[in-house]
Amino acid sequence: MIMKKEIKNLNNYFVSKILTNEFETIEIGSHSTTIKIDNEYEFRLWTASEAKNISCYYMHANFMVLTFTEDQKNEIYKILVIDQEEAKQELEKAERLRQYEDLKTEFEAA
Repeated sequence: MIMKKEIKNLNNYFVSKILTNEFETIEIGSHSTTIKIDNEYEFRLWTASEAKNISCYYMHANFMVLTFTEDQKNEIYKILVIDQEEAKQELEKAERLRQYEDLKTEFEAA
């Protein structure tokens, strides 16, 4: 009984870290995202399709298998999929603008 409580507390700790964006994104794949919490504990989360599918990806050696409520899944999906997609689009836009400015400068110098 004590061990189950400790595991639940540990699960809640890691889920809280995800929900408050206290993690480092290691890799964003087409179906999963790998994150690291506290610079040590890695989790690969299945992020394909929709929020209800958020889970630890079983084909990866996670530190532990996390469990989430439906509300947590919705918020994590927003953090890992929607927000990161928007950030990725902003980075791509900034890169295209930088390339445009480089070409413009090169053209003006010619």
